This record gives sequence, C-alpha cells and structure tokens, in this order.
Amino acid sequence: MSRKRTTLTVDGKLKCNRCGEPKPLTEFTKASASPLGYKYTCKVCDYARESKRRARILAQRKANPPVYSQEPVQCTKCKEVKPRDQFTPELRNKIRGVKSRCHACGNKAMKGQHAKWRKINQANPPLQIGVQKCASCKHWLSYKRFTRDSGQVNGFRKVCKECCKAPMREVSLQRNFNISTAKYDQMYMQQGGRCKVCQKRETVKTKSGELHCLAVDHDHKTGKVRGLLCAGCNKGIGSLRDDVKILRSAADYLEEHDGK
Repeated sequence: MSRKRTTLTVDGKLKCNRCGEPKPLTEFTKASASPLGYKYTCKVCDYARESKRRARILAQRKANPPVYSQEPVQCTKCKEVKPRDQFTPELRNKIRGVKSRCHACGNKAMKGQHAKWRKINQANPPLQIGVQKCASCKHWLSYKRFTRDSGQVNGFRKVCKECCKAPMREVSLQRNFNISTAKYDQMYMQQGGRCKVCQKRETVKTKSGELHCLAVDHDHKTGKVRGLLCAGCNKGIGSLRDDVKILRSAADYLEEHDGK
C-alpha cells in the first residue's frame, strides 16, 4: 500500500492528507514524531475519524456486551491487588476488560512521558513551513537552499546545497588552483569580502538568488594565485588576455576620453 505524501503549498499552508485542502498550521495538531512537527491530517478530519471509531465501538459493545469477572485485579506495575474500579476499562483486553496498570501507576507514567515529550519539543521545536534544519551544518534554512528529493517526506533533501557542494568545492579548488577551502577563506577575510581590484562586494547572483563567491584569479602561465576578484573584474582581465600593456592602454584610453 503506497503512502500518501504531504504537499506544501507556496503560501505557507499545509495540505491535509485526508480532505486534501490546504489549511494554516493552526488547523493541525502538533506531533513531535513528525518531521514537520505537525500531523498530516487536520483537526476536523481527526475529530471526524475519532467520532466514527467511537461510534463503531459503542455499536459493537451494545450488540455484544462483554461479560467480565468482578474479582480484584493485580496491577502489573506495583504488583498490588486492587478493586476493578481503580482500573480504566479497556475493550481490547477481552480477558480482564481493564488496563494492566491501575490509575495511580498510569498517571505517574503519563506524567513522566509528558515531561519527556516536553523536553524533546523544547530541544527540537516544530518545523516552520518553508524552513528546514540542515543535518550537516545544523542551520535553519529556507527550502530554496535545499535540493528537491521525492524520496523524503517533505520533498527536500536533509542536507543543504552548500553542505553538498563543500566536498566538490574542496576538490575543485585543489585541482584548479592548488589551494584549500581554508586558504580561500583566509584570503577572503584578508580582503574583507571585497574584490581586490574594484574593492566592491560581489553583486552577481545565481539562479536561486544567492550571491556568487568571489572568483579565484591566477596567472595562467605560472599557475600562481593572485587574489579573489568579482565576476566583472575577473572577466575583464581575462578578456584583455592578462596583458599589462593592453590594460595600461585601456586606462590611457579612458583617461583621454574622460568627460568628453
């Protein structure tokens, strides 16, 4: 039997798996076991399903009323023999007709479970629609920062794009420029995150709306890394064939026609 998938709408609503209507998060019950932090069915559908279940159980009980012994029952937790009125009735238990734990032991266990759930919810707050926690860097990021994956419950990978690209970026820097990511970060900090030529920050963005990293500029003859440049300066130097004479001639040309 195939499992129904939950689809997230663009306007930040969650689609109910039972009625199929997109509704705000206030219409869903919180669930710490769910990756999204909420149940996959809305409160209205949950209430309707529970009402049908209770009505079915009551009808079965009226048609075939169970007959149980009225003898005292031993609690499986405290091992004490107590009257049946100190146990909660349970129709699934066809032998005793009551739960295996008495009211006192059951309430004590439920309080401990509630404290455990409260601790888990405080450590892992429910996921907001449109936001996901990266399994690698542990940062809460927008879904735009994750690659789509139909195999996951929410339709996105658990690791963000940057963390997925980190190993590939390390290999690319080492292969093309013979430097590591640590060396690149050191050069980036020394330049203050600005281009070494125009002293401006990168403005070119990717298709997802993120800024490009500063390009590594190097001497094509010797392979020596010279610095980090923005996309415009890097393309400009490359278009002028890394020739100092052409660059000086271009500067003289601009000075000659400046303001004319």
